Order: sequence, then C-alpha cells, then structure tokens
Amino acid sequence: MLTAPHPARPRSSAPRSAAAALVALLLPFLVAVVVPPTSAYAADTRRPVVGTVFVSPTQDRATVTWTTDEKATGQAVWGTTTAYGRTSARATSLTTTHSQTLTGLTPGTTYYLQVRSTDASGNTGVSADRTFTTARASTFTPGNTSGTVAVPSGMGLEDVSHPDRVVGTGTAASCTSAAVLAAASAGGVVTFRCGASPVTITLSQTIKVRNSTARLVLDGGGLVTLSGGGTRRILYTDTCDTSLGTVSGNCLYAPQGPRVTVQNLTFADGNATSATYVSPGDSGQGSNGGGAIFQLGGRLKVVRSVFVRNTCASNGPDLGGGAIRVLAQHSATPNDLDASYAARGQDPVAIVQSTFGGASGRGNRCSNGGAISGLRTPITVINSLVTDNSAVGCCANPAHAGTPGGGSGGAIYTDGTSYDLKVLGTRIERNSAKAGGSAIFFVSNDRTGHLAVQSSVSRNNTYAASGYSPSDQHFETYPGIFYRGSGDPSFTGSTIQ
Repeated sequence: MLTAPHPARPRSSAPRSAAAALVALLLPFLVAVVVPPTSAYAADTRRPVVGTVFVSPTQDRATVTWTTDEKATGQAVWGTTTAYGRTSARATSLTTTHSQTLTGLTPGTTYYLQVRSTDASGNTGVSADRTFTTARASTFTPGNTSGTVAVPSGMGLEDVSHPDRVVGTGTAASCTSAAVLAAASAGGVVTFRCGASPVTITLSQTIKVRNSTARLVLDGGGLVTLSGGGTRRILYTDTCDTSLGTVSGNCLYAPQGPRVTVQNLTFADGNATSATYVSPGDSGQGSNGGGAIFQLGGRLKVVRSVFVRNTCASNGPDLGGGAIRVLAQHSATPNDLDASYAARGQDPVAIVQSTFGGASGRGNRCSNGGAISGLRTPITVINSLVTDNSAVGCCANPAHAGTPGGGSGGAIYTDGTSYDLKVLGTRIERNSAKAGGSAIFFVSNDRTGHLAVQSSVSRNNTYAASGYSPSDQHFETYPGIFYRGSGDPSFTGSTIQ
C-alpha cells in the first residue's frame, strides 16, 4: 500500500532570530509613541516675579527701583488714589534691575504706586500696591538767597542720581551712625533714604576718609543732619595721616584725592576741642580746629550745606575754624613751594550757597575763624551766609605777652603766603572777634596773596572784650577786616561797614 507524502513546508529565505520572534509576538500590544516637532512645545506663560520695590522721594520727584527674577522691561504707574492715573515711559531694555523717576509730584503728598515688568514673551509681572509720601515743602534754603554770582564750572552740585551707596531703607530708624560710617569708608557717591521728614544722625565716631578714597560725595537731600553730639568732630581727611593709608610724594599737595564733596547736608554740634592727633602737616596745633570738617590734602567742596553750633579749641594763636579748617589742597605743581613751604597753584576750597550760623544761638566758634579757617590754602566763598559766629581766643598771632593767642577773624580767618581768598555774593553779619578782623582776617606774609570781595555785604560785625588787660585789643585795616596782602583788597559792588 502506497502512502501519499506530507505537503512540503515553505522555507524562509533567512533564519528567524529569537529577538525578531519576540517582536512579532508583542507587536499587537505595542502603543505607538509620537514625538511632536519642536514648534509644538508649550509657549512661555510664566510672569516675571517682582522683588521688593524701593522708593526714594523728595519734594517733587521720586526714584523707584526694583528687581525681577528674569530679564524684563520696567514701568511704573502712580497717582493720589488706587486708580493711579499717571504712567511712566516704559523702559524697553530687558534687565533684572529697574529704575524709574517720577516727576511733577506735590510736596507733602501721599501717592499710590505699582510697578510692572514684561518679559520677552509678553508676560507681565505686577508688584503689590504700595504708598509713599513726598517731603514737605522744604525750609532748607541755605546760603545767601539774594546772592547772584555765577558758580564756576566744577564748583556746583555733584550728580547723585546713580549713587554707589545709600544709607537707610526708607525710615529714620534705618539711618544709623554705623550705616553712615560704613558708606563713607567705602567712598563713592553716598545718598540717604531716611524717610520724608528731616532726620538727625548722631555719630558714634568721626567719619575718617581713607587716603585711598578717590572720591567721596555725601548728599543729604536737604533732610539729613550729621551731628557730633557736642563731643566729636564730624568729618576728617588728612593725606599726611598714615593711619589712613600712605600716599606718594609730598603728602600735603601731591595727592589728587580724596576729593570730598558735602552737599545738601547740615553739620551740627561738632567739637574738635578734644582732638589730640596733630598732623605732620600742621605743627601749630591746628588739628584742634575744624569742629565739623578738618581737611588736609586732597580737595574739598561744600555746596548747599548748613553749619550750626560747631566748636573747636577756644585758645591758640594759629588754629581755627569752628565749622571748617583747611590746611592744604592738591596742586598740579606740588613741589613748587612759596616762602611758607606751601605749594603754589593749589585748587581752591569751594564753599557755595552754604550757611554758617544764620541766627542767634546757632553760630560756630573757635579760637580764630569762628566759621572758616584756612592756612596756606586758597578759599572761594560764593553766595553764602556767614552770621553769628565768634572768634573767642585772645589776643592775636603771635600771642601778646600773657595771653594764649587767637581771637581773630570772627567769620573767616586765613593765614599764609601765596594764596587768595575770594568772597563773592556773600553776606557776613553779626560775627564777633576779640583781636583782628571782626569779619575777616587775611594775612599774606610776603604780600603775594590777595583778598577779593565782590557783590557782598559785610556789616554789623563787632568786637568783644579780650578778658585780659587792656580789655579792648582789637585791630582792623578796613571796617571789620584786617588785611595784609598784595596791594589793596578788591571791593567790587560790595558794602563794607
């Protein structure tokens, strides 16, 4: 019996691997995964996070600063109600730090504020609503308000719109002595954020400017008083004081800095009487001068500032400056010395639109130069008010026998050789002295220096009893002025009585 053979099985063209077999088995159960193209990812919808908003108001404007956690633009809205009503121009640059200046504000007014920042994707972050109050109409009007002399370039206010350091966080309590000392020590432009009302900061230590400081600007915005508390000097600069750092060349006249500017500040109750350090550049005990400010070397500028009740040593023949004492300033030719060993061509101290005293009981006092004293240093006083100050020492320089010396220059005392004193657009009244010059004492020993008085008034300055015999030891060459210099002093458009 014949049996039919089994049909032949088809043969694969290639042997099947175990992996291929497994895929074939699982294929019905696999779920396809679709990867979308890049353009299909979700767009950025996250809003920038706005950090703490700081406001620094004055009478008629306010600077608003804040940060964001990503780069964005900045804009502010504000008004006297939560409806705002005013909007600043939008800053178009993308950044994480933001600043807007609000202008046209009314003094003593509370404003509502909100800031807004928009990122590159159009998402806008908004701050919480907050308020700020502008400063009341200021009574801070230093200087001679009728003084009209043009202020030379470089002698006016410094730009403080972008400060390097800010003292305070918006309240009076945040403006401490420690904060002032730290900011001044670091140098640069220093402003204050102490609230909308005037504040007095009593210093626990004298501000000492490091000799490595190229520039220091202190601007109180017309609201800040720095006080010595009746026990210490307020501000001290001395390029010959090695405890503040060494300098190259002639320490008196070579250093270009520190360039110190004080503006829109009040200096009150400074006292240099107990200052024991005597600079190598001032062997005549003058370091006890300068109740508010002592400056030796570098450059000093005082603009729109007030000095009240500052004092220094009450006796001594050649020290002075109840408020300010300056002994040397930078010179481009520091080794070109005159007969007093002072450099010729020094940059003049600039005192602009400032008040010294201003009313009875507010005057400054010292042995010489009740308000201002300079030794071997040119000084220019512009549109300022110098009243009610006293030179209380006795009697003259050199001292008369049996007296401690001093008592000259009720308002201003200067001595040296080739230096000039310029008094421009300034009122000098009701000052007192016991020796030479109830208003101004000016001596150029070799008669190369000059006194110029222009568009100014000096009158009603008086002499006090010396306290020694004879009781009256005063002397003057013009009403209220003792002068020894190059030719006659220049009196232009001025009243000297």
